Amino acid sequence: MNVRYFNTKRQLYTVWIGWTALVVLTALAHLYSTYSHLKDRARTEARTAIQIDWTYRLWSSSHGGVYVPVSDKSPPNANLAHIPERDIISKSGTKLTLLNPAYMTRQVHEMKLLERKVRGHITSLNPIRPENAPDDWEADALRTMEKTREEVSGISDIDGRKFLRAMRPLITEESCLKCHAAQGYRVGDIRGGLSASVPLSNYIEDFLFSLLLVTPGSLLIWFAGIFGSRLAFNMILRTEQDRCKTSKEQSLNVLTSGVAHEINNPLAIATGNLALLMRKMPKELENNPVLTGHLTKVQTAHERIIEIVSGVRSLSDASPLIKLSLNEIVRDVMESPCAQEHLPRHALRTSLRATQPISGDAAKVERLLMNLLMNAREAVERSGQETPIRIITEDRGANVCLIVQDNGIGVSSADMERVFDPFFTTKDPGKGPGLGLFICKTLAEQMSARIQIESKEGQGTSVTVFFTIFKAVS
Repeated sequence: MNVRYFNTKRQLYTVWIGWTALVVLTALAHLYSTYSHLKDRARTEARTAIQIDWTYRLWSSSHGGVYVPVSDKSPPNANLAHIPERDIISKSGTKLTLLNPAYMTRQVHEMKLLERKVRGHITSLNPIRPENAPDDWEADALRTMEKTREEVSGISDIDGRKFLRAMRPLITEESCLKCHAAQGYRVGDIRGGLSASVPLSNYIEDFLFSLLLVTPGSLLIWFAGIFGSRLAFNMILRTEQDRCKTSKEQSLNVLTSGVAHEINNPLAIATGNLALLMRKMPKELENNPVLTGHLTKVQTAHERIIEIVSGVRSLSDASPLIKLSLNEIVRDVMESPCAQEHLPRHALRTSLRATQPISGDAAKVERLLMNLLMNAREAVERSGQETPIRIITEDRGANVCLIVQDNGIGVSSADMERVFDPFFTTKDPGKGPGLGLFICKTLAEQMSARIQIESKEGQGTSVTVFFTIFKAVS
């Protein structure tokens, strides 16, 4: 993995972390907004209930209370015994009793409690009736209102259930003193509070439903962002790789062309002089084993230089890819003078099963195959065994494969990662520059093919080249 790829992938992970944080924060913000909205709705419901109680209570207070028939539900209020006309009898003989605002509010609250809706309660830190005593939340709210004289609201439990609770202060007015003067209240004093408690069960259900909608939606948005960024990352990486590959090929073409040109000139001179020397050598020197041995070494080294230059020059060739028969190329290579000289026919075994044409350059495919065969021959020779080299062609999915197998010395696991590096070799010094597999890999990539090697030390090597099936442009 190169540094540029690592940096790009690190940037992708940063984008993923940022995107995940954004989606999570957005979902949490939406849920918090929903929670706040539902809480405001519950508070509004409580305020509406208090306002209704406040309105009819104010109406009753402005009239000094109302008279209702005495009944089990409305018996005379013992706490109003000090009022002269608490109980009266109508002209028809009906017994009536005074229902003051607090008594009226309490009865309304009892009716609501039976309906299991909004609970109302009139309370005070100094109640006349013990039943009007505040609970813990109401007591705290009353003490707060004595300081702020403003409404108090909050969430608390009642009988194990969640309620939104609100309380408005009851400020003593002139009409209130008819019933509460005996308690020492004066106009303007806060004598208690009027509260409403809204059950949150329905609102909690609404919140859970919103959560049920937000969660899969957020996951879908998150996945779309992750998937989209991954696609964008792959496109950027592919574009960058193509750009680097093009730049690398251009630089390689310039380098190889220059190197080949600079070497070819003195090589041509050396070739001519070597041929002239061999042709004009005196006959008495032809039988000199020392001299002929040195000349043979020079000629071998000269041929190796020619081979290296030829391989390097092939890297700079940018011929167009055409339709080729891989089987025919294998046959042509086996019939070539180079193969006949270096690869005895009995040392080769072929199995040409490919049926599809490939997209490639004939000269490059031949060079690639010849390099693989020479590597295989050297591996077999170094193993000390005379085992055949197998050449296989076959269709494999969207590819046509060229496979070269040998039972030579193989490659150690430590060297496998470096086999395609230029100038890497396990041969003895002077036996080869280590460009064979590097050239093979470069040639394969120039033809949009890929090369794969499998090897076990002491057992042999199998090299597979995956060529692209030729497709005619319609």
